[in-house]
Amino acid sequence: MIIVTVEVPMMGVSYDFQIDEDVPLGIVRNEIADMITRNSQCVLNGSISDLVMWDKKRNIILDMCRTGYENGLETGSELVIA
Repeated sequence: MIIVTVEVPMMGVSYDFQIDEDVPLGIVRNEIADMITRNSQCVLNGSISDLVMWDKKRNIILDMCRTGYENGLETGSELVIA
């Protein structure tokens, strides 16, 4: 497990998440989007699969088919979801 910070610029908030580095990021993205919408009591317009995640420090878009480990994520990584 690793702890990452996920920034949601369209809402102006950031969250810390504990994710399994061996799970494809597409699944992680879906879980994060679900948790954020439930927490903020809002509805996501569009499809979750349209959301992209990128690593702020390395300035790269993450591959949703690969795991956190394969994408080079580690505890302290700062991600953006939009």
